[in-house]
Amino acid sequence: MFWIAIVLIVAISVTGGIVEKAIKSKERTKKMEIEMMREQIKLEELKYKNFQIETDKMRLELKKDLQDAPTKEDLLNVDLLIIDDLGTECINNMKFSELFNIINTRLLNSNKVTKTIISTNLSLDNLFATYDERIVSRLVGNYNICYFFGDDIRFKNKKMS
Repeated sequence: MFWIAIVLIVAISVTGGIVEKAIKSKERTKKMEIEMMREQIKLEELKYKNFQIETDKMRLELKKDLQDAPTKEDLLNVDLLIIDDLGTECINNMKFSELFNIINTRLLNSNKVTKTIISTNLSLDNLFATYDERIVSRLVGNYNICYFFGDDIRFKNKKMS
């Protein structure tokens, strides 16, 4: 019996030590998890601050770009205005009106000689079908029409490469 009691006491103390180590191990694990969560929160806070800084930076760049963008007044008074690929834009009444105002104002500008070059792949028939007669009549009546023939240089370059 005596041996059984000693074995039990040793077993209980060994088991108690194992349980104590397990509890301490779980506590360390929990502390590490809590520390990792704190670090994750700090990281997320830094990401959010970075997002705010980048958003503010983009907002300032956009504001500057809008300030530097040409105004309608610039389009009306610039010495040389080039309108490239007329007819490829999405067309609505507001754009008809703006295009008419730009062309007409530049033609009637008595304060300053302004030149306008307009390129398009549309034929005269397609111009009449696409645009208001007031716009096309000003183009035909006030501009020199130059026809260019030949292969598209972009297709030609693509075939060579």
